[in-house]
Amino acid sequence: MKSIIRVTCHMRENVVDVSRAHRSQIRLLTIICLCMLSLFGTIYAAHSTMAAFQVFKQQQTQYQQGDVHSIRSWMTITYIAHTYHVPTSCLDQALNITGKREERDTLQTLASHRKRPVNELIISVQQAILAYRQDHAGFTPTSSIQKAGRDHW
Repeated sequence: MKSIIRVTCHMRENVVDVSRAHRSQIRLLTIICLCMLSLFGTIYAAHSTMAAFQVFKQQQTQYQQGDVHSIRSWMTITYIAHTYHVPTSCLDQALNITGKREERDTLQTLASHRKRPVNELIISVQQAILAYRQDHAGFTPTSSIQKAGRDHW
């Protein structure tokens, strides 16, 4: 009887040893998987950050060169006038805005109020800026930025 108990106890110890080894292997695999996941997440975040930085630099260059193609729907008339050194009245006229308008209205807001696509408004603003520059031939975007002392970038 004692020998049967010893064999049973010995078998239980082997089962316990196997389950401990199995658990430690599972833990090790889990740690490896989590490390790999964090590594891939870090690589993805770094890649996204670099892409965003490149887009930002490109837009900054466009702005510094006075490129009207950098106008976006979130911009207000006042912001556009200040950034591109054009009178707000010129932009108001191009967009057929009569009377008083809200200072914080974006191009997107104006487009939705008028039930027009925002791209139409952007194109109108771009054309107005280019026409203003053509009428004022001495205008160069970089010189006006430097003269105004507004070269933030």
